[in-house]
Amino acid sequence: PTKAPEYMMSGTPVIIFGPAETALVKDALRGKWASVVTENKIDALVTNIKKLIIDKKETTDLAARAIKIAEENYDSVKIRNQFKEIITSVSL
Repeated sequence: PTKAPEYMMSGTPVIIFGPAETALVKDALRGKWASVVTENKIDALVTNIKKLIIDKKETTDLAARAIKIAEENYDSVKIRNQFKEIITSVSL
């Protein structure tokens, strides 16, 4: 999960294979930035991969959404500035 922003910025579609109750799966489903497989079945994963190979528009849309969300939420300069603002706003 900690590498998700790097994967999102890669420009390739991201597949998340994991339990539905994890924060990463919930975030990917909410933002529609990855193709998600929550069933622990190889057939479900294979079907998902085939769909991404066949549906070029879906593949392109996933990658574009992932990049957009990563740029908006995980840009290191923005995060540093937000952190600095929080720290300096705290009065001792």
